[in-house]
Amino acid sequence: QQGYIPADQSELEKFIQVLINFYNNCPQWSNRGWAPGQMSNHPSVQALLTGQKSLPQELEKFIKNALIDPLDVLTWVNVSDDFSKAAIAKITEQVIQLDIPTLDEEEY
Repeated sequence: QQGYIPADQSELEKFIQVLINFYNNCPQWSNRGWAPGQMSNHPSVQALLTGQKSLPQELEKFIKNALIDPLDVLTWVNVSDDFSKAAIAKITEQVIQLDIPTLDEEEY
């Protein structure tokens, strides 16, 4: 027979806790490389842009440090009803003008 067969209920509970901890601490593609346990500490594009008419410095810092994908910013401002066309254009231009390091600049 294949698989894990616990000797008693306490072993099964310990095994389940190991699986839960593994899941919460394992980076996932759907979370852009963040583990589910880290997502609560992950900066939120929506929270940082609420009520803004331009790119906040804090959000700019997160983008430059690769904590937020600039495409998430552009997606949010374009799908949210909270931004005027002028604000969308201004934030888009600010994101485009950022000096974001990329792998393309490296010689391998």
